[in-house]
Amino acid sequence: MKTLANCPLSEFLPAAYRLRDAFHEYYQLIGMDALREHYAQRMKDAADDAEKNVLSRAYLDDILRRMMQEHTTATVELIALIGFMTKEEAGALMPEEALGLILEMLRSERVMDFFISLERTAGSGTDGILRTLILLRLSVSAADTSATASKNSTSGTNEQSSAGDTPESA
Repeated sequence: MKTLANCPLSEFLPAAYRLRDAFHEYYQLIGMDALREHYAQRMKDAADDAEKNVLSRAYLDDILRRMMQEHTTATVELIALIGFMTKEEAGALMPEEALGLILEMLRSERVMDFFISLERTAGSGTDGILRTLILLRLSVSAADTSATASKNSTSGTNEQSSAGDTPESA
């Protein structure tokens, strides 16, 4: 399946820019600035690392709740852009297919480098899109590490995988 992570440059550039604009609108829609400020203050007031860990998980949970429950239609529209498909095609995806598209994008150095460049060039004009993508990417990396550790402990191997590995290459 063609995605932002594996398309030719001639398709990547306009699609990535459209996605940037869509992220901007989505970021505003789900209220990321207010959410980030809320949790930043709570993290600042946290007594210890354990409380900060709980707050970090709650922050991610709030983001996911807004994406998956409160703004489902807008989330499907973003997935459609990532996967070069119509909203209807994206809406018909099985959950694991949609998650695969998102994970492929988050793991793609090419995509992340592009958004990092946009963030640096536009400054605050991207409304923290980069911070949101990095937060999601770190969550993906943590899940990859947990899955690898679980696999290694049950299989008795010492294989390691990096955050950028895909399931096929791990």
